[in-house]
Amino acid sequence: MDNDFLNAFAVSLVIIWFSLSMILTAAEWRILNKAGEKGWKVLIPFYNVYITHRIIGMGHIWFIVDMLLWALEIAAVFLGELVWFDMMLGIITLFFTFISEIVHINKLCNVFGKGEGFKLGTFFFPYIFIPIIAFGSCRYAPPGTEHPDRPYVNSTAAEVRKLENNLMTLGGGIVAVSVWSLLKVFSAAVLEDTISSSMSDFELRVAYMIFGLVTVACFLLCCFVGLSARSEARGKKRHYLVLAAVLILFNSLFVLFEILYFCYDSFTLSSAVSILFDFTVFIFLIDLMSSSIKLRRIRKYKDHCTGKGDSHEF
Repeated sequence: MDNDFLNAFAVSLVIIWFSLSMILTAAEWRILNKAGEKGWKVLIPFYNVYITHRIIGMGHIWFIVDMLLWALEIAAVFLGELVWFDMMLGIITLFFTFISEIVHINKLCNVFGKGEGFKLGTFFFPYIFIPIIAFGSCRYAPPGTEHPDRPYVNSTAAEVRKLENNLMTLGGGIVAVSVWSLLKVFSAAVLEDTISSSMSDFELRVAYMIFGLVTVACFLLCCFVGLSARSEARGKKRHYLVLAAVLILFNSLFVLFEILYFCYDSFTLSSAVSILFDFTVFIFLIDLMSSSIKLRRIRKYKDHCTGKGDSHEF
C-alpha cells in the first residue's frame, strides 16, 4: 500500500514537472516571437540562452558565466567524492546562479515594460509571471530604448540618474562593508583559539603585523574607492578605476583562499558568514566599476553630441 502511494506520488510529481516545463517552454517561445526572433530557437540547448541574453541585453559576459555554471555542475557530478571540493563548487554555483537569475529577471521585465513588483513576482513565481509576459498584452522594446508602455524609463536621462544613484549607494556600501575586514582582524588577534601553537611569539607578532597592515591598506583603498564613486556621482571627475580593479583581483583571490581553507579545515557558520561578507564586497566592487564605466561612456557621448564640457545634468 505504501509503495503504491509513493509510486503514484512520484508519477504525479513527474507529470507536474513536465507540464510546468512545457508551459515555460511555450512562454519562452512566445517571448522570442515578441522580440522578433524565431520561436524554435528556444529548443536548441545553449543557443537558446545566447538568444535570450541578446534580446534582453545581458551581454556576452553573462552568457560565459552561465556556461561556466553548467560546467561546474557537471564537474560536481564527477568529483562528488571530494566532499570539500563539492561543497566549494556548490557555494560558488549557488551564489552566481542567484546573481545571474536576478539580473536576468530584471532585464527581462525592463524590456517588456514591467515594474519592480512584477520583477519580485517573477523571481518567486516564474511559472506564473513569465507566461503573463509571454501571452499578455505587454510589448517588447530593445534594451536601452524608451518603452512605449513606460515612457522615459529607459531614456538616457533616466539611465544617468540610475547610474548616479547606484554609485552613491555602492560607494557608501563598500565603505560600510569593508569595516568587516577590520573587525575580522581584531577578532583573530583577540581570540586565543586562532593562535597557532606551532609558531613562536615573534613569528605570531610578525604574521599579525603583516596581515593587519594589508587589511588596513585594503580598508583605506575601499574607503577611497567608495568615496570617489560618490564624488563621481555628484559630477566630479575621479580616477579610481585602476584601484577598484586591484581590489577586485585581491578580493577574488582572498575569497577563493577562504573557500579552500575553510572547506579543507572546518566549515562552520562563522566561516560561512565571513565568506558571505567578502563576497558582498567583491560584488559591490564589480557593480561599482561597471556603473562607473557606463556613466562615463554616456557622459562622454553626451558631451560629444552637445559640445559642452559638463553635461551630466540633462
